[in-house]
Amino acid sequence: MTLLSNLKIHTKFASMVILAALAVCTTVAVAASLTRARMVNDRIEQLHTAVDLLYGQAQMLQDEVVAGKMTVDQAKAEFRRIGHHMKFNSGQAYPIAHTIADSSVLLNGADEKMEGKVLGMKDANGVLISEAQISAGRQSPEGGTSSYLYPRPGQTEPLRKLVFGRIFAPWNISMSFGLYVDDIESDVDALLWRLGT
Repeated sequence: MTLLSNLKIHTKFASMVILAALAVCTTVAVAASLTRARMVNDRIEQLHTAVDLLYGQAQMLQDEVVAGKMTVDQAKAEFRRIGHHMKFNSGQAYPIAHTIADSSVLLNGADEKMEGKVLGMKDANGVLISEAQISAGRQSPEGGTSSYLYPRPGQTEPLRKLVFGRIFAPWNISMSFGLYVDDIESDVDALLWRLGT
């Protein structure tokens, strides 16, 4: 005799319903987790591609310097000019480049007035934003990710901003792009709501 044969029919039925409910809850939780991870990875790929394009521009300009066709200062000025036009996601994603030696801003695709300055801005948790951007680039020769909390333009609530950065050694700079990821949580919550109904 098995354990189940000793149970009443309503107990067996209740057990099956509970197991089915647990299976559905587990499936929904796994689906939400996988969806969130996929969405974050998609953002990372967007940022990585943008940084690679900017890196390619810097390398092309550095090749001109090596060929004697322009000075490093001229190349950096052209790099800034190009970078000011490399925005996407309705202007929410724009390039930032820091000189690693002093964290001064070489390029700010959102606000040219910040260029040439050491900003020393910290996020809501006290993380130095320039260091978060530079440290992302130091993770590997191909770059890496970091994040910090910072309000969207025109808002005051700090939101998580995901950054992909990469080091360009010939100029000793770090270049990065960032995107806010709060909408991912909203999308996952909406998915959970749809799956739960």
